[in-house]
Amino acid sequence: MGVKEEWFDRVVQNIRDMVDIKKRENLPVTIGLQMVLDPRYGDQIMPLARLGKELRPDYLVIKHCSDDEDGTLGVDYQAYDKLYDTLKEARRSPTPSTRSR
Repeated sequence: MGVKEEWFDRVVQNIRDMVDIKKRENLPVTIGLQMVLDPRYGDQIMPLARLGKELRPDYLVIKHCSDDEDGTLGVDYQAYDKLYDTLKEARRSPTPSTRSR
Protein backbone atom coordinates (compact mmCIF):
# COMPACT_ATOMS: atom_id res chain seq x y z
CA MET A 1 0.00 0.00 0.00
CA GLY A 2 1.43 3.26 -1.10
CA VAL A 3 4.95 2.08 -1.88
CA LYS A 4 6.85 3.19 -4.92
CA GLU A 5 6.26 1.03 -8.00
CA GLU A 6 9.92 0.06 -8.20
CA TRP A 7 9.60 -1.59 -4.76
CA PHE A 8 6.80 -3.93 -5.85
CA ASP A 9 9.06 -6.91 -6.63
CA ARG A 10 10.88 -6.52 -3.33
CA VAL A 11 7.62 -6.44 -1.37
CA VAL A 12 6.35 -9.53 -3.20
CA GLN A 13 9.58 -11.37 -2.46
CA ASN A 14 9.34 -10.36 1.20
CA ILE A 15 5.87 -11.93 1.34
CA ARG A 16 7.16 -15.11 -0.33
CA ASP A 17 9.98 -15.27 2.18
CA MET A 18 7.61 -14.73 5.13
CA VAL A 19 5.31 -17.51 3.96
CA ASP A 20 8.27 -19.87 3.48
CA ILE A 21 9.77 -19.04 6.89
CA LYS A 22 6.42 -19.44 8.62
CA LYS A 23 5.93 -22.87 7.06
CA ARG A 24 9.52 -24.04 7.59
CA GLU A 25 9.68 -22.91 11.22
CA ASN A 26 6.05 -23.78 11.97
CA LEU A 27 5.54 -20.29 13.39
CA PRO A 28 2.24 -19.31 15.05
CA VAL A 29 1.82 -16.10 13.03
CA THR A 30 -0.78 -14.93 10.56
CA ILE A 31 0.25 -13.44 7.24
CA GLY A 32 -2.39 -11.44 5.44
CA LEU A 33 -2.88 -9.22 2.45
CA GLN A 34 -5.53 -6.58 2.15
CA MET A 35 -6.86 -4.04 -0.28
CA VAL A 36 -8.95 -1.02 0.57
CA LEU A 37 -11.07 -0.87 -2.56
CA ASP A 38 -12.03 2.44 -4.09
CA PRO A 39 -14.29 1.61 -7.06
CA ARG A 40 -11.96 3.60 -9.33
CA TYR A 41 -9.40 0.84 -8.84
CA GLY A 42 -11.67 -2.11 -9.49
CA ASP A 43 -9.31 -3.24 -12.23
CA GLN A 44 -6.87 -4.25 -9.48
CA ILE A 45 -9.17 -6.83 -7.87
CA MET A 46 -8.25 -9.80 -10.07
CA PRO A 47 -4.51 -9.07 -10.18
CA LEU A 48 -4.55 -9.03 -6.37
CA ALA A 49 -6.58 -12.27 -6.24
CA ARG A 50 -4.08 -13.96 -8.58
CA LEU A 51 -1.16 -12.64 -6.52
CA GLY A 52 -2.77 -13.94 -3.34
CA LYS A 53 -3.27 -17.35 -4.92
CA GLU A 54 0.40 -17.38 -5.94
CA LEU A 55 1.82 -16.16 -2.63
CA ARG A 56 -0.54 -18.18 -0.41
CA PRO A 57 -0.86 -15.92 2.64
CA ASP A 58 -3.23 -16.99 5.41
CA TYR A 59 -5.82 -14.56 4.15
CA LEU A 60 -6.52 -11.89 1.59
CA VAL A 61 -9.30 -9.44 2.31
CA ILE A 62 -10.80 -6.70 0.17
CA LYS A 63 -12.48 -3.95 2.17
CA HIS A 64 -14.62 -1.12 0.91
CA CYS A 65 -13.26 2.39 1.13
CA SER A 66 -15.03 4.75 3.50
CA ASP A 67 -15.06 8.45 2.80
CA ASP A 68 -15.47 11.19 5.35
CA GLU A 69 -18.61 13.30 5.74
CA ASP A 70 -17.25 15.89 3.31
CA GLY A 71 -16.50 13.35 0.60
CA THR A 72 -12.82 14.25 0.61
CA LEU A 73 -11.80 11.06 -1.20
CA GLY A 74 -14.65 11.25 -3.70
CA VAL A 75 -15.74 7.62 -3.26
CA ASP A 76 -18.64 6.77 -5.56
CA TYR A 77 -20.53 4.24 -3.46
CA GLN A 78 -22.93 3.46 -6.31
CA ALA A 79 -19.97 2.27 -8.40
CA TYR A 80 -19.45 -0.71 -6.09
CA ASP A 81 -22.50 -2.32 -7.73
CA LYS A 82 -20.55 -2.68 -10.97
CA LEU A 83 -17.79 -4.59 -9.16
CA TYR A 84 -19.91 -7.38 -7.65
CA ASP A 85 -19.25 -9.87 -10.46
CA THR A 86 -15.51 -9.20 -10.30
CA LEU A 87 -15.53 -9.57 -6.52
CA LYS A 88 -17.42 -12.85 -6.82
CA GLU A 89 -14.88 -14.07 -9.35
CA ALA A 90 -12.02 -13.10 -7.03
CA ARG A 91 -13.74 -14.96 -4.22
CA ARG A 92 -13.76 -18.13 -6.31
CA SER A 93 -10.01 -17.82 -6.93
CA PRO A 94 -8.66 -19.31 -3.68
CA THR A 95 -6.83 -22.61 -3.67
CA PRO A 96 -8.14 -25.54 -1.60
CA SER A 97 -5.87 -24.47 1.28
CA THR A 98 -7.59 -21.11 1.56
CA ARG A 99 -11.20 -20.22 2.07
CA SER A 100 -13.43 -17.30 1.30
CA ARG A 101 -16.06 -15.79 3.53
